[in-house]
Amino acid sequence: MPSRQAAGFMMRWQQPLVVDGEVRTCPGCGGYRDWIGLCLRDDSVWLRCRGGHETKKPGLDAA
Repeated sequence: MPSRQAAGFMMRWQQPLVVDGEVRTCPGCGGYRDWIGLCLRDDSVWLRCRGGHETKKPGLDAA
C-alpha cells in the first residue's frame, strides 16, 4: 500500500470475504479470513491478510 496515501479508513473483516459469489483468498498465503480492509483517499481498496500480505482489490469500494 502506498504510504503517502494512508489517509482514509480501516475496517476489520473476520469472516471469509465473498465478492460476486466467490471467496477471496490472499495471493501470498492462501488465507481467506481475518482481513483488514483499507479504503484510501483516492477510493482504492487494499486488503491485508493476517500474514501481513497486502493486495489492491479493484472493483471493491467502501460500501
